[in-house]
Amino acid sequence: MQQSHQVKKIILADTVGFISELPTELIEAFKSTLEEVTQANFLLHVHDASSQFLEEEEEDVNKILSELGIYSDILSKKVIHVLNKSDLISADRREELEHMYPNSAFISAISHKNFENLFELIEDKINHDTAIYTFKLSSVFGDARAYLYENGIVQESSFDETGFESLTVRLSSSNYKRFNSRWPRLAKKKSLKQVQKLFFSE
Repeated sequence: MQQSHQVKKIILADTVGFISELPTELIEAFKSTLEEVTQANFLLHVHDASSQFLEEEEEDVNKILSELGIYSDILSKKVIHVLNKSDLISADRREELEHMYPNSAFISAISHKNFENLFELIEDKINHDTAIYTFKLSSVFGDARAYLYENGIVQESSFDETGFESLTVRLSSSNYKRFNSRWPRLAKKKSLKQVQKLFFSE
């Protein structure tokens, strides 16, 4: 995946292929194999846009995911639909699929077309549960600084004449909670729209 200023690191896990009329005993085997699916922040559902059985194939996938305990309300929040082989379909078919799968990515893996849109959708999904924070740190808080660089996406850094560093960092809510739990006496939070300013002193 191409480098992004908004995403620090992601792990992509490929799953086994799904087929229709999967035997019950294989469903049980799938449950351990597909544990990553239930824990994932988002799912890429890759469709063959040129398939005449696209809708039926999606039903097969959704049925198996439901049997794994991933239901439609969760899917609607987690899934990014990726329509591969979009270069093989007509303009009318593409328009039809765009109505079926709004905010999806129409790509061609063989010609590498339109991957930028897919990357943007992935970034949006990852950043959905994040906020931008501004921290002002003195040199004595090197451990806090290291935490921010390790667990956040540092978008800007500057030093003032007194040696304080101002950091603008994108953090997930869970990483901010861990930060606040680890350094509870240091944080004084003031909200201004979506930007939180935290000031640190010795």
